[in-house]
Amino acid sequence: MNKKSAAAVLDRLQQALSVESDSELSREIGINRATLGNWRNRNSIPYSLCINICEKENLSIDWLLTGEGEMFRQKSMASDNWTDNEMIASMLELLNEHQKREVFSVIKEKMRLNELELSIRKLLNK
Repeated sequence: MNKKSAAAVLDRLQQALSVESDSELSREIGINRATLGNWRNRNSIPYSLCINICEKENLSIDWLLTGEGEMFRQKSMASDNWTDNEMIASMLELLNEHQKREVFSVIKEKMRLNELELSIRKLLNK
């Protein structure tokens, strides 16, 4: 398969959005399943849709359209002037929505464990 074909682009979208079928992909990007099938058959995808998804998911448009380079857009973190919060925010921007949900789930679990540890310390100190 030509890695610049519409089918290849749609396959990369499936990969980036962590979906396994055209039906799941069409639901994820909010289009009719038949429309996606037409794009495959016509070997054509709206460029504006690609741009919008890349912006939303922080994907590299080069990677999406050609299969070359890194999947995600890179930001320079070389500066020593970053605060911890700025660094974390910048790193989160590099993740897609699914990955962000996973990170937030881990953070919530860590917060729950911290609360439990605090409760145990209070009980032991009584």
